[in-house]
Amino acid sequence: MKRIALVVMITLIAAAAVTAQRGSQRVKQLQQAYGDQYYADAVILPNMENDSAAVQVRIRVNTSTLVFSKVNSFQEQRGEYYATIGLSVEARDAVGVVRQRVRFVDTVFVDNYETLAETSSYRSGVVTLSLAAGSYNISIEPVTNRDNGFRKLSLPRVVIPKTGQKQIASVSCIFAHAATQEYDLLVPYVFNGNLPFPSSRVAVIATIPQSLRARSFDVWIRQQPYQEGDIRWWTGVDIHTTVSDRSINLDTTDDGNIAVRATADLKSTGRSIVIPVNASDVVPGRYLLTLVAEGTSDTLRYAFNVEWESMPLSLRSLSYALDVLAYVCPEETLDSLREGDDAAQREQLMEWWRRQDKTLGTAHNERMAEYYRRVDRASYSYATLLEPDGAFTDRGKVYILYGEPTKVDRKTNKAGDAVETWIYNNGVRTVFVFTIEEDGQYRLTTVQPLRK
Repeated sequence: MKRIALVVMITLIAAAAVTAQRGSQRVKQLQQAYGDQYYADAVILPNMENDSAAVQVRIRVNTSTLVFSKVNSFQEQRGEYYATIGLSVEARDAVGVVRQRVRFVDTVFVDNYETLAETSSYRSGVVTLSLAAGSYNISIEPVTNRDNGFRKLSLPRVVIPKTGQKQIASVSCIFAHAATQEYDLLVPYVFNGNLPFPSSRVAVIATIPQSLRARSFDVWIRQQPYQEGDIRWWTGVDIHTTVSDRSINLDTTDDGNIAVRATADLKSTGRSIVIPVNASDVVPGRYLLTLVAEGTSDTLRYAFNVEWESMPLSLRSLSYALDVLAYVCPEETLDSLREGDDAAQREQLMEWWRRQDKTLGTAHNERMAEYYRRVDRASYSYATLLEPDGAFTDRGKVYILYGEPTKVDRKTNKAGDAVETWIYNNGVRTVFVFTIEEDGQYRLTTVQPLRK
């Protein structure tokens, strides 16, 4: 019996080493799939005195993708490890001439890098450019962390209108979350000019020519046709709203948010308008925002994407998303979901999940998101030497169906077998016992109700 226990222990150690390596790689894949290394957005603050504007370039860096080093100085008390962020921000005019270049530098300190690497944490900062009226391409290029996948980032074209300019086709916009019912305190999304999914109380901040005056603007946000390679959600998003044209001023608060204040008529090159939008039914995809001044044909357009930054990796692969659905979907229904081409299968999968959604008032299907989040976690947490995908193991199945156990015990039972017991003290109120076999696989051997 001791010999068997020793074999099991050696097997488990070997499996743990391989699984840890595979798990580390899987975490890296998930981090890369869940978002870029850094994001940026440009906020235009028109100048009241002349044809220029202060352009705030807001930066958000995913600290889990940084390269950390051990702090060697005994005088440094801010953490055990540090990483340096270095970015070069430059603005080029319409003919490609660099009009301004500034540097963003920051240092991040942490006490435990392993914990940081498994979570999504961000470091934010702002640099300010002073630019004359015109059209600019703003790009951010990494000075440090180049070897860790950091790439050059190009923002949507920034348009600072000239005095008296009226007929322009494009408009500069950013998206923000409305922190108040009055939409007078806004928290900008820093997402490369795009809107994150899910969103609800959204404010669109648009910079338009001062000369373009109207009592109100008609605003449309329309979903654009899917293109090859797109993940197909449901279609038909078409939002129409009206916003009154009033003079406002944007100020940056001490905590980096934007305060909206009514003001006298500004004699500046451009001005800002804030457009409240209920984006609760907006799904990931391509969109076009159109503004039309009341009583005129003056039209401004802004193209953007709605992106699900934390979208589960398992939901991105259609075939995999269908395979892991077997735990909750009857076999005959699952077969019907696999009929047709990829576009048809994706639409059928989304429709099936819509029928399971208990919050029909929003586009975000919390039940679907949680299910595939658990699949991602099970995939790398419960992999073994012989079962490289933990989502298809006994432990993976239980975790996907019931979530995190309240308590986990590991011990040897009376028969001398190594076992792992999952106890659910929540609404599940069930005990699951897994026997650890000699080859390192976990087999579900007992399911019983939790005793009172």
